[in-house]
Amino acid sequence: PPKFRARRPPRVLPLLLFIATCLSTFWAGGEMFCLVFLPGNPPQVAIDFPKFLAGGLQYSVALMAILVAHEMGHFLQARRYGVPASWPWFIPMPLSPLGTMGAVIVQSSGYADRKQMFDIGITGPLAGLVVAIPVTIWGLQDSRIENIEAFGGGLTFGNPPLLKWLAEWHFAQPLLPNQDIVLTPLLHAGWVGILITALNLIPIGQ
Repeated sequence: PPKFRARRPPRVLPLLLFIATCLSTFWAGGEMFCLVFLPGNPPQVAIDFPKFLAGGLQYSVALMAILVAHEMGHFLQARRYGVPASWPWFIPMPLSPLGTMGAVIVQSSGYADRKQMFDIGITGPLAGLVVAIPVTIWGLQDSRIENIEAFGGGLTFGNPPLLKWLAEWHFAQPLLPNQDIVLTPLLHAGWVGILITALNLIPIGQ
């Protein structure tokens, strides 16, 4: 093993990034679900402030819980094997519908063998899924399936296979090509959590 002593990972900057990501996800969730359409010709668009607060809070808490579980899976497994690793560095992204680009953990090289690296890499997505799946099912309780054309179009993200399977199980009907699931703040958080899990399972840079 290396003869030098690893430095203690910084804590202040990761904490500040965590707070910034909480705020950016709160803003993204509130902004996405706060608009209401008032009758008129043409229809007027207004911001519902209580919906902004509720949507932002639900989305931020749910998504940050998924991300924390994901990153702590990596972190605790690295600690278990004695591999020096930084605290999670969360990445805020306020000007986006997601509010974040996830988080990363920096590990020191030369400490882990291939099996240990695999265990560290796989534990994060599995821990994130433990939170993301219940959040997604919870979010589906207030959602519905709509015909895209009848709903008037809008912003669509596409559905990961896991989300599609959960929706078909919940609604007891297949999702047709011209149909989509109407997002709720919790369902949107589950969608992002499942997406981050899928990206982590791609064996690039592991």
